[in-house]
Amino acid sequence: MTYPFFTGGRAKGPTRHRMLAVLSERHPEAFPTLDQAAAWSELVFVPPSRRWAFVRNGKAGTTSALRALFEMEFGVPLTVKVTLPTDINSDAAPHQLAAADVFRPLSAFPAGLSAIDGALRLATVRHPASRAVSAFLYLCSTQYAAHPWFLRERLRINALVGFDWDSDFRTASGFEKFLRYIEDTRAAAGPGSVNPHWRAQVETVLPEIYRPHLVGKVEHLGDFLTEVAERLGQPLKQGVGTGRANASGASGAADALLTPTARALVARIYAKDFETFGYLPDAQSA
Repeated sequence: MTYPFFTGGRAKGPTRHRMLAVLSERHPEAFPTLDQAAAWSELVFVPPSRRWAFVRNGKAGTTSALRALFEMEFGVPLTVKVTLPTDINSDAAPHQLAAADVFRPLSAFPAGLSAIDGALRLATVRHPASRAVSAFLYLCSTQYAAHPWFLRERLRINALVGFDWDSDFRTASGFEKFLRYIEDTRAAAGPGSVNPHWRAQVETVLPEIYRPHLVGKVEHLGDFLTEVAERLGQPLKQGVGTGRANASGASGAADALLTPTARALVARIYAKDFETFGYLPDAQSA
């Protein structure tokens, strides 16, 4: 039996610094600082086989996709359960695969982007309107639970756009303030300063840099994962990836939160997402 895990060490210290410096120098608009290059590199997961790579685009079916990719890689379903005090995600195990060295982030490879030259590069996306609603409700859920997750964001939105956590919680007016906070943050500090859960998806997927071969839409996630399995020549258990983790009740709240003002803000903030990934601003946001 071939040992299925990584056998070499991770890039650390000067080696990791050099790799990030090269990434930043080659793509200064996307990564103006080494910290931003490092943060993005942590979002890209690579398996031991290096047959594929997957960029974790927040609130776009990443948990379901990682579960399916785990099964494609190892031939068994991911059955580990964990509750983490620092993570509000009810299904946190798939996102801990890199910490366990089952998968590795791109930042662990001295070659940087060259390490995935021969890999099938994958990404998932979601309709920008429903994704923004889901992200807002996810943020609100941390306030409801008094959870430390997103504490920095909750404090900043309170201060910067006057978001009142007593009266704006899960409301249409609060959603509009949330969108203005995203827009103001990006304008003031650049796209890398926006939390990946609600950052424009083109600014996480980075199509001109990461160059995905397959981009799956959450609205058709099962079809996407079936295609990935076929491309990799790996069987996929029927029904894997058809659910959506962390939906946060977005589908039921979308109509109430997506006021004309909110829709206009979504269209402006996520204009490149609509164009790049083929979504229509006025279409039904699944």
